[in-house]
Amino acid sequence: MLKKRGLFLVLFLVYIYAFAQAREYTPEEKLAQMFMLGFKGASLPEFAAFVSGNHWGGYIFYAEDTNIADSGQAAGFLQSIAGRSSDTKIKPFLAVDMEGGGWQLAKEKTDKGLVYFVSPRNIAGTDPESRKSWAENIAAYTKTLGFNLNLSPVVDVDRSPFNNSRSFGGTAETVIENARLFLDAHQANGVVCALKHFPGRGSGRQEDIDNLYERASDLRPFQALAAHQNTGLIMISTLVYPNIDPDKPAHKSPEAYKLLRALGYRNIALTDDISGCGATIEELQNEIVEIIEAGADMLLLANKGGNYDPQLSVKLRQAVKNIVRRRLITEERIEESFARILAVKQKHNIEPEEIYLNYEI
Repeated sequence: MLKKRGLFLVLFLVYIYAFAQAREYTPEEKLAQMFMLGFKGASLPEFAAFVSGNHWGGYIFYAEDTNIADSGQAAGFLQSIAGRSSDTKIKPFLAVDMEGGGWQLAKEKTDKGLVYFVSPRNIAGTDPESRKSWAENIAAYTKTLGFNLNLSPVVDVDRSPFNNSRSFGGTAETVIENARLFLDAHQANGVVCALKHFPGRGSGRQEDIDNLYERASDLRPFQALAAHQNTGLIMISTLVYPNIDPDKPAHKSPEAYKLLRALGYRNIALTDDISGCGATIEELQNEIVEIIEAGADMLLLANKGGNYDPQLSVKLRQAVKNIVRRRLITEERIEESFARILAVKQKHNIEPEEIYLNYEI
């Protein structure tokens, strides 16, 4: 009990420290930290051309959009971005989906230059030592490449007849046991994790949510793992949950965020990908306002495939300016999320305890 109280006190002090520091930044600087962007390009000049002088809260990398070609290129590329970011005062999350199976950098075992890991579903049926080794190998590889955030593990309980390989299994107990190994391994390697997809989405199909979602069971992995030392983020689903909010998808639903916080979760609430949410700056900023006012701390714009916009960083910068100038979101609301982001980055050594102030986005 004393150990738990001591841990709570440490986390509380980290949050208060981050909250105090948050007051040293402008609203635009704080709001800029609330976005994680994807882009096309595999070199520092291409990255710099895309961000156009802006400094966002994080960036997500993919193999299919030519960010990553092989392990050596990935390590060099991320190192160059980290070096560039040393002048931005608040360092970004460098994120990847490294779940194993179909959601990782290597899509096939034959991919050259990239390590392939079997899916969560396949590994969950093996012996404890194999499962632990699998988690440790993914974590070590993710760290070696230079990522500081793995947008994993999936903690959805799969009750779908389609046998979702992204899920560890069809019971909350199986999911919790294996996800905890995953979190532990990444913590040991210095890579923070994101649980997904709150409040649980099984196969990921809307019709399965409508017919198969079981609130108590689907929430159990999030409830069990929300307080884990390496749960820095929880990703919010973009599907509709009729028994939580029949009118809005979870990432836009205040009820969903209330449910998340009711679990005792204090860290970052990150949306799933919202790419293509606004064709114009006005539409983009309206979407941003609705999502943040609902309760999101960070918004993911993977910006790939048919939704790719080479001008996204420029448009987003203008949307941020408009939101602040027109006071579409209160400073208090922005500061709340910014303090959470800062606290997570400091706790996981993405940011040093003392941050330089007065940088420009």
